[in-house]
Amino acid sequence: MKGHIRKATVALAAASVLGFVGCSGSSAEPSPADPTETLQMSADYPVYSTLDEAGDAAGTIVRGKFLDSRVELLYPDTSPDSGDGLSNPQSGVPSEQITPSDMAVVATVSRLEVTEALKGDARVGDVIEVIQPGGEYEQVKYTEEKTVPLSDISSSDILLFLDLMPDGHYDLINPEQGLYTVNGDALTPVTDENSLGLKTLAQARETASK
Repeated sequence: MKGHIRKATVALAAASVLGFVGCSGSSAEPSPADPTETLQMSADYPVYSTLDEAGDAAGTIVRGKFLDSRVELLYPDTSPDSGDGLSNPQSGVPSEQITPSDMAVVATVSRLEVTEALKGDARVGDVIEVIQPGGEYEQVKYTEEKTVPLSDISSSDILLFLDLMPDGHYDLINPEQGLYTVNGDALTPVTDENSLGLKTLAQARETASK
């Protein structure tokens, strides 16, 4: 049965896709049944004016191959003394007023094998985990309007501009400017909403070396 669409807003802070400090996840197996409902999330991401700005924002730039993915529920750090109001929206809020279960975010964690490391600590052969908002959980399909899941990309060769999260996962600097397919030396952004002008691996390597 085709699900209807409800609108929801995911409050994202700072540069992280999930915008939380000290996120932890609990595995959630997708339901084998067809989803009966679709919930569309929306999120605010930083947008970069130039390729150099995007390169500076990415602590890690890698080329890789998608392996598999799983769905998790991610929770924010609810410590009232952790971080500030931007990195931790619960900062300064009395603990009795915080309900972590109400702030859970459905996310897809994809495993990626690194085939080229342009920037950061990841190395060729490493398997890293990249978090993207959305996924199917308890017969509800959660989507984020700007996000193309790694599992939906037909190319087996992709380039990613990433942030390293405190828990060791990675996320894209933003969905539009952080993800490209690779064909030889040519790069193609996965969405049309990309004005950086990044077209070749040579450009990406030069940006990563700055």
